[in-house]
Formats: sequence, structure tokens, C-alpha cells
Amino acid sequence: MTAERDAASTAPGEAPGPLHSLIPVAPRVLREQVRDSLRDAILSASLQPGTRIGEVETATALGVSRTPVREAIRELVQEGLLAFVPHRGAVVVTVSDDEINASYRVKSVLEEEAMARASVRITPGQIAQLRGLIDEMASWATRGAFVAANNAEWQFHAKIADIAQLGLLRRTWTSVDDLGRLTTVQLMAQHAAFPRYLAVLAKRHVELLDVLAAGNPELAADAGRAHLEEMHQLFLADLQASPRAAAPRPNT
Repeated sequence: MTAERDAASTAPGEAPGPLHSLIPVAPRVLREQVRDSLRDAILSASLQPGTRIGEVETATALGVSRTPVREAIRELVQEGLLAFVPHRGAVVVTVSDDEINASYRVKSVLEEEAMARASVRITPGQIAQLRGLIDEMASWATRGAFVAANNAEWQFHAKIADIAQLGLLRRTWTSVDDLGRLTTVQLMAQHAAFPRYLAVLAKRHVELLDVLAAGNPELAADAGRAHLEEMHQLFLADLQASPRAAAPRPNT
């Protein structure tokens, strides 16, 4: 089945395009799964900044019609992961410094709210799940695997947002968090290492979880804001100290 799709989606003598790596979805899948497939590829840097997301190419790669692709692209544009460029169509965005700083300010407010709400809802079982994610962070950080460690960190904070039952704010939290993840993977492609960040990653999340488990909403909110600010500053410090690699060329 895969070989047949590969042959059908690539002309003789033509090299596979950047969308070739997308995992096909079942015909019954609608906009949400097409959107999630594209989002995962963007947030994992499989699709680089500036990559054009064509409806026909994407539909062929995923094995679906153009309609759910068109709807998914429109939604990702609204979320800020894609942008429409004249004469090119939808492309993966490049995050500016202003957008990075603005996203952290918004995330700080949402993190405070999530921590406060989660502090009075969290269960022993959920605390154990969060400790397991911290163990993952520690394991990956020890090996210098920034991508994997950052992914475990993302899961940790997403779990807190779920526990907090943010309601309509959960969608806003996801959009802002996606912007942060996109920023991370784009900057990772340009810089060699993040030693300061990785050195304290697990420890700071142990401290954050201890405050959360104590059940005091005000202290949890303060801890959430302070945690986000410190990790942001460590990330920026590593960026300034790290040698800059050649930026990857966008797939077109």
C-alpha cells in the first residue's frame, strides 16, 4: 500500500517532496486528524519554516481529499502555525522575536491560572503521572537530548492544563503553547546546545510539582509564573552563548 502511494504521488525521476514523510490517514478521518498530522510535522521541524503546504500535495501524501486539507490549513492559519503568502499559498511561519516575547507574556498568565486551578483538583494518581514525566525529563537531559527532554516538559505542562479544567481557555493555552514549541524547534536548528536549561530542567519541575501538590492556589499561581520566567531566561541565555549553525533551507 505504501509503495503504491509512493509511486502515485511521485513522478518518475522526481525526488520526494517535504510532505512525502506525512503519515497517511484513513479515509474516514476529517479535518481534525489532517490538522493534527500537519501540526505534528510542523512542531517536530519535519516541515521547516517557509515550507509551502499545498492542498494537492498534502492530500496525496495523506491519502485524503482536498476538502479536509483545505479546512485544516485554514485552522492552522488561525492558530498561527501557517501563514498565507501571496503567490505561494500557505507556508510554515517563522516566529519573530516580538512574537516570542508576546507569547511568553500570555503563557505566563495562563500558567498562573492553570497552576491555581490544578492545585485544588490534582489527585495522588495525577501527581504520580507528573513525577513520571519529570523522570523522563531527567533521563533525556542527562543525555543532552534537548528535543526529547523538551517534549516531556511540554507533556508535563499540558497535563497540568488538563487537570486545571480550563474550559474555553484550554484552546488558547494550546495555541500559545504550540507557538512556544514551534519557536523551540526552529531555534534548535540554529544553535548547538542548551546546557543551562537542561542542567536544572528536572529539578525545577520537581519544585513546581511540590508546590502544586501542597494545594495552595495562590502559592501555585506564583510558582507557575516564576517558573516560566526562569526557564525562559535560561533558554535565552543558552541561545546567546551557543554557537549559531547554518540555518536550514526551507523546503518548497
